[in-house]
This record gives sequence, structure tokens and C-alpha cells, in this order.
Amino acid sequence: MVTVFIQLSTQAATEALQAPHPQITSHYESLDHSLTFTNKEPAPYTLTMRFSHFENTAMDCGQPCTFVLLPHAQRRFSFAKFKPLDPWHFNYRYHYQRGDYRAQPMRKFVYALPYARGANYKLGQAYNGDFTHTGDGRFSLDFLLPLGTPVHAARSGRVIWTVDRFREGGIAEHFRGKANQVEILHADGSIALYAHLQWHGVKVKPGDLVQTGTLLGYSGNTGYSGGPHLHFQVSYTVSGEQKKTLPTLFYTTQGLAVLKSGQTYFRP
Repeated sequence: MVTVFIQLSTQAATEALQAPHPQITSHYESLDHSLTFTNKEPAPYTLTMRFSHFENTAMDCGQPCTFVLLPHAQRRFSFAKFKPLDPWHFNYRYHYQRGDYRAQPMRKFVYALPYARGANYKLGQAYNGDFTHTGDGRFSLDFLLPLGTPVHAARSGRVIWTVDRFREGGIAEHFRGKANQVEILHADGSIALYAHLQWHGVKVKPGDLVQTGTLLGYSGNTGYSGGPHLHFQVSYTVSGEQKKTLPTLFYTTQGLAVLKSGQTYFRP
């Protein structure tokens, strides 16, 4: 999630405080008092704008303003004065998340285990784990895959995000946000995350279409991690400020299963 703070008035407009290589960019045009957001990514994004000051101002969106930017698209908003002769002033922040908050995810979809057919691995931290699987991320799973284990897609979809630049991991705070990963957008709008992959271990790129069982990369120990494993979760977007994980059901050699910590699961 990225936070941007912008203060605007009739006198001046400051530049957005953007993270390096932001997925979403914004441009305020003072000549016609318009604000344009641009999405250059192959994923839809949900944005939420909130205003801390909104004096003598009108715009063509409610407050807070939540909207979707489709892949490779723009969205323009216009501002105007209620009283033309009086001064006006407004401050706002925006947050964004990959995904479309209007989507209706399938809650009973059955997933393949995210490794090769015939392989079996133990599950480490499961739902509501007291280490990192809490809050909105509580329906996450950690598969105890050794370094370099092939990671396969648990469901078909489109690759919308990859990270493959980090070498190391550990449980120190400075490792947070530094996991190599792949995100896949499913047909129902939910998004699967495969995280802690090996450095240079990602074998797909944004825009690729993948099928269940497609090789995505190789497991690792990058980012905030206590040891080699694959973090897997499926989430849906609530707003530009929030996403939540979904429980996931899997095919195993023992039948359909909600996976439990400490158990070993074979992929048929």
C-alpha cells in the first residue's frame, strides 16, 4: 500500500510524495484545476482519496473518493469553487492497492497445492499464526519448501506483479517489504501472492497468462522470514487502503482439505 500526501490551493500545488517507481502517478493541472491519475501497470488498481481540508471546493467524486483505475488507463477529476470570488483550499492523501474493490471473489474455489505433482511438503504457519498471520492477513499459509524448490501456480490467471531484486532475509525489521514475489490476478478478481522467492528465482513477468501448474519460480528465504518457505495467500481488495485474505481449500491425495499447521500434504 502506498500513501501520497498532496496539498493544493489556488496559489500553489506541491508535487506528490511518491515512492520510487510508483505504480500509480498523479498530475495536478492548475490551468483547469484537474487531477489526473495514471496506471501504467497490467493490473487494475483501487484508489481511495481522503480530504483533510475541503474549503469552498467541489469535485466530481464523493468523500472519501474510492475508484478503480483499469490497466494502462487514466482517470481525471475536476475541481471548482462553490463561491467564485472567495478563496479555496484543499488537502488530500491517496492510497492504492492492486485489485478491483467491486469484484466478487469465489469463496469456495478449490486450489492446487503450489508445488509439483507428486511432491509433498509440510505446512508451517497456518491460519491465525501468532508470528505474521494476523489481522487482515490471517488466512495465509507457509509451506516449508527447501531453498530452490519449484513453485507452481495454484490457480490460473494473469501475472500482475513481480519482485526479484532481493538477496537476503531474516526477522529483523529492515527485511520487511523485501521479499521476492509473484502476484496473480484470478478471473474473479482475487489475487494470489507467492512470496519469499529466491533471488533471480522468478520465472514469469507481469502480463503473462498462467495456468494451474505453471512454473512461477523457486522458493527462497528473502524478506521478513524465519527460514526457507513459501508464503501463499489469496486476497481481495476492500478499498485503496485495505485488502483482506480469504480462506483457501486445496486438492490433496487425501481429498479436499483446509490445510493445518504441522501436516504434510501430497499434491496429486
